[in-house]
Order: sequence, then C-alpha cells, then structure tokens
Amino acid sequence: MGWVAGPRLVSATANAGGLGILAAATMDYAQLSSAIDEVKAATDAPFGVNLRADAPDAARRIDLLIDKGVKVGSFALAPNQDLIAKLKDAGVVVVPSIGAKRHAEKVAAWGVDAVLVQGGEGGGHTGAVPTSLLLPQVVDAVDVPVIAVGRVLPELAEEMVAAGDCDFVAMGRQLLTDPGLVGKLAAGRRAEVRPCINCYVCVEQNFWDDSPRCAVNPALGDEAAVDLPDADPARHVVVVGGGPAGMELTRLAAERGHRVTLIEAAPQLGGTAWFSQLTTPANGPFIDWQAGELRRLGVTLRTGERATAASVQALGSDVVVVATGADRGRPDLPGASLPHVQTGDQLRSLVTGEPGDRARRPMRLLLWAARRLHLTDDPERLRSLSKRWMPIADDVVVLGGGLVGLELAEFLAERHRRVTVLEPGSALGLPMAAPRRWTAVRQAVAHGVTLVREAEALEITPSEVVHRVGDEEHRTPAGTVIVAGEVRSGAPLADELRAAGVEVHVVGDAAEVGYIEGAIHSAWSLARKL
Repeated sequence: MGWVAGPRLVSATANAGGLGILAAATMDYAQLSSAIDEVKAATDAPFGVNLRADAPDAARRIDLLIDKGVKVGSFALAPNQDLIAKLKDAGVVVVPSIGAKRHAEKVAAWGVDAVLVQGGEGGGHTGAVPTSLLLPQVVDAVDVPVIAVGRVLPELAEEMVAAGDCDFVAMGRQLLTDPGLVGKLAAGRRAEVRPCINCYVCVEQNFWDDSPRCAVNPALGDEAAVDLPDADPARHVVVVGGGPAGMELTRLAAERGHRVTLIEAAPQLGGTAWFSQLTTPANGPFIDWQAGELRRLGVTLRTGERATAASVQALGSDVVVVATGADRGRPDLPGASLPHVQTGDQLRSLVTGEPGDRARRPMRLLLWAARRLHLTDDPERLRSLSKRWMPIADDVVVLGGGLVGLELAEFLAERHRRVTVLEPGSALGLPMAAPRRWTAVRQAVAHGVTLVREAEALEITPSEVVHRVGDEEHRTPAGTVIVAGEVRSGAPLADELRAAGVEVHVVGDAAEVGYIEGAIHSAWSLARKL
C-alpha cells in the first residue's frame, strides 16, 4: 500500500523472513531509486517492488529493477508481454494482479510466475468481481500459483489453501491493523489478533497523499506508540463506560500494569458500537476482541451498573476516566417531542428490547418477552429477526445523513421500509472515509433510499416531516422519525467528580465526537500519560 510499505517496513519484513514488497506506485523515479538503495543497505534478503504497469515511465522503472537486482516485481495492473519477457530474462519473479479470468489466462501464457487474484473487495484496482467468485475460475484456467487477496480472514484462508482453492493468501489491511498477526497465529493466539473493521480510513489516505492511518491501530505510522512504558507507579484506574474508548483505555492501562476497574451501565460491553454492529457487522469482531483482551488481562468488569459520582468515589480510585459517549438529543423543531420521534439512544433501546417510557404498552410487553428469552442478546440473531419484525413504521424519515444516518437508512430499507434521509448539508456520510462513503451512498440508493441534500427540516407532525429545499417546501410521510444528527460531546459525571477534587479525564465521544476512530486514538493518547 502506498505510503505504508516503505523502505523501513520492507527491509524489516525481509530480515524477519518474509517477502517485503516496496510500494512504488506513489513514488517518482528518483524516489524509487533511492528507496531501493535504502532497502538494499538494510538487508541482504530478497525483496520486491510493486509498480503500476500503466505508468508513463513503466519501462524505465523495470530497467531500474533489473539494474539494481530486485528479485520480485509485482504489478497493480499486468505489464505487456515484452516487459514481462524482459523481467523474466533477467531472472525477476513476476506476479501481476488480475481481476478477470481472461487476464489470468493471458499473463499465464506470457510466462508470469504467479497471479494475485484480487476481487472488488480487495481494493477494486483490477475489477469488480468478488474474490470468492473469481478464484475458482482462475484456479481452473491457469497452471501457475494463485494468490488470493481481498479481505480474507485467517480461518477462511486456512480452509481455502487446504481445499486447493488457492496456493497462498495475501493480506493488506489486516496486517496494518495488527502487524503481529502472523506471529500470533503461529503461536496459537488467534483470539488476540486485532481485527480490521473495514472502514477504509487507511485507503483514504492514498487519495490525499497523506500519512498512513488506521482507525483502530494508532501505532500505524507512529511506531513510537507501540512501546507503552510500564506504569510507575501503578495506580487504581476506574473507567466509566464500556464502549470502544473505555475498553481501549482499560486495555492499555492494564497492559502498562495499572489495576483497572471498568463500569458499564448496559449488561454487555460495547456501548453504541454494540448496536452499530447491526448496521455495520465489521464492528462486532472488534468489540468482541476488546472484551476478550480485558478478560485475558484480568480487568475487573462491572456491567449492568450505572455509575454515579458517589459510587465511583467509593471505589477508592487514584484516577477516573469517563468514556460515557456522546449525548444524542432532539432538534429544536415543532413536533420533535412527539412519541414517534426517536433519538439514536431511544432507537437502540427499542431494537435491543429496552424500550423505556416511549414505547406503547403492547410493544413494551413484546420486547420484554424477547429480552427474557435472550432473543436480543445476539447481534446476528437480532439482525436476522429484524428482517421479520421491527418496532418501526413503514415510512421512515431520518434527520441527518451523516455516518449514522446513512448506514441506518440502508439497514431499514433492506427491511422493506420506505426511507427518506434529510441532510442539511451538501455531503452525505461524513465522517466516513471517502471510499466507504461512496459505497454507502451507492448502496443506499440501490436499496431505494431517497437522499435529500441541503434539506432544512421545519416541522414534525404526527404523520409527516415538513422540510424545505431551496425555496420549495415539501411534506414527506413519516410514521417514524429518527434523529441521526444532534450528536454532542459532554461528560457531566466528569464535571461532578472534578468538583469533588478527583483526578478525572475524558476520552471518546464524551470528549469530542469522533466515532470509533476518535475513540481509539483518544484512548491511546491518554493511556501513555496515566
């Protein structure tokens, strides 16, 4: 990946026994020459260079690889027959990426040593066909080794290689999320591998020529963050809030040697992210990993307990960290307090079986029964059941087309709701990373969601939402109105504790709304200072 696989990473990989591939597509010719020299100065082991075959100076770059003795040439797009022949004559191993069966057949006939089969979910550089459909076509068509790439998880990779579906599996984003993946798998510690949440934050940086960044691994691009100093002295840290920020702070503090107590009001860990995995399933494995790490580290977990200033002080902590998430309020509109208007927190309570006071009595009884039968404990089961029934009307208006509103709209449309999203700004899906945002907008439209940009909501009635676009006023049917905007940071518990003389810090959305990326990065920033 550009700006990630530079000389230091490539040489370190080579010295560790792997095959480092220098990402040269983002370098000019002079930078590539210098980078190759830097790698050769740091290792005697073989390494490769990844090029774009459609670069204007591709032939000159290939001559450079040959002159400098590079052993492997990989390509985001396959080079032409003459360039492949030149590389092969020089003894260079040639491995192009392909996105269609016919491409694989063509380059195999030209003498490449292997092919990287990259489906649309693997970055989409070479085609839109999913890897799972493309692989068997290529395996049957060529007699060179086949390497699969495209969000292949370790368990599936083992099955694919064992079944002969491919010869090797390559991973990109997963290794950015957890560079220790290979070592952990080799040691039988699969549960300790930090999972990628498929958010495309890392990919987005390539569009802006920016430094590499990972939403859930702040050490990417900041290697100094990897080494956490031992706690001196070790303290008793109480963390209030078991969402991503609270769990990450707890994990890091425990790794440093602090004694940590985590308090979470809900019966399960995960906070808002637990609910978000209904619309974004990739969030689930990440919060499961966090919870598993806390159990491995022996952290004291107090779930189903609502913290107060008095109860926190009674624990005798040395320092308190508040990670209670954002406040999700209501817009200042006529009708915003009507019973069919749901904030994000209220919607979460409804769907997960904790309706509170805003649900009608029959619905409360039904959801109580579902909770007692543990039907709402399993996200996968809840996702499946929601396709049959949800306490949501057929006509839904979502106020706010940001990250939450857009994903929620698609989720509801998949469940046969007629959904309209009213976004006051011109951009949808913020602050999603650009590639994911483009996909989310496209998928929402494909599911029939009506997206209205620059829409000013004026009034909510019992059956409609009145809004204005430009000079025109519109009325949209709405049996349920969901407030997906109006998200604000705030930590009143921290204010109470601070007034009582307690050392207290705030992380995550309670400090500044930044969703999972902001939660994890703020936790890392604080954890080093405790």
